[in-house]
Parts: sequence; C-alpha cells; structure tokens
Amino acid sequence: MLNRTVQFQSTLARPVEISGIGVHSGRYVETTIHPAPAYHGIIFHRTDLIDSNHIIPATVDHAVPHQLCTRIENCDGIGVNTIEHFMAAFHGMGIDNLLIEVDGPEMPILDGSSTLIIDLLTQAGLREQSEVKQVFVMVDDVEIDLGNGRHARLSPHDQLELNVSIDFEDELIGKQSLSYSHNKGTFR
Repeated sequence: MLNRTVQFQSTLARPVEISGIGVHSGRYVETTIHPAPAYHGIIFHRTDLIDSNHIIPATVDHAVPHQLCTRIENCDGIGVNTIEHFMAAFHGMGIDNLLIEVDGPEMPILDGSSTLIIDLLTQAGLREQSEVKQVFVMVDDVEIDLGNGRHARLSPHDQLELNVSIDFEDELIGKQSLSYSHNKGTFR
C-alpha cells in the first residue's frame, strides 16, 4: 500500500549565490537562487537578456532535446543549459518554489555533482510553506525500451528507489551499477 501522507511545499529561507564556470561554454556564470511563493515552481530568469523573454520555467514541457546536458527553453527559444545538478539538488531536498537568476545560457558545473549546491542550500535553510504539495503518484508499472539495450521500468512505491546500471565497451566506463533509496536528508 502506498503511503499518501500530506506534504507541504517548501522554498529557501534566504537567497543563495553560486558562481563558477559553465562546462560547455567555458564562461564564468553567476547565479542567485531566491525563495519564491507557493505554486511559483522552479523558474529560471536570464539576467543577461533585457529585450527578450528571459523567463524559463523548469517543467517537462520546457525541456528540449540537447546534446550532453539538460536544456529548458521558453516559447521564444531562450534557454538555460546544464540544469541537471541543480534540479537534482532541489528535488533531493524537496524544494518546490525558487527563482533562479543566471547571467548566462548555462549553469555553473562546480565539481560536477550536486554536493556543493546542497551544502549551500542547507546553509541557507528551508522554509515550509502552508500550501499542500502536488505529488505525482504512479499507480501502474511503466516500461520504456529505446533499443540498443537502453530500457527502464518504473513501478509504484512509497519512496524513490533506483537500481541503475550501464555497460559500455569503453574500459574507462565499463560496467557500473548503483542502488539508491531516497529518504529526506540522504541525497548528495
């Protein structure tokens, strides 16, 4: 039986500044992550653009195919690249509402993980909001097969559990696997 306890939305207690180099552009990027009101969602604001639509919601409808990174863009084609480590940190910490100001087309790579982002967000603190969080609940198994040995199976569960593996001919990558069970405070 799935546990369906009520969860509330959350945001940061105070803004966080993060800067570094974009891995693909090589450009120095400055970002400020601001608390946002309930139902705001995660929204990126390109501060380097003035005369164009510079607001990009981080939703699945705004994700576009892009090579070697996750990209979101708005209806005018304005976007932000390499958001995956930031989005993983936000989800892993249960943060729902943020405004992220970024002065370029790509987020900083930092150390290539979410660890530094999580450390800074933890220092800023989280603020629970009074509005109930909308939660996606799977009720049936879903299987995806993209060919060439790429496939996934998603099943209903009380919490996020991942069992992933890769098997590449390249000796540096080779065969690797990981099992992860998400509990509040365990994501790094």
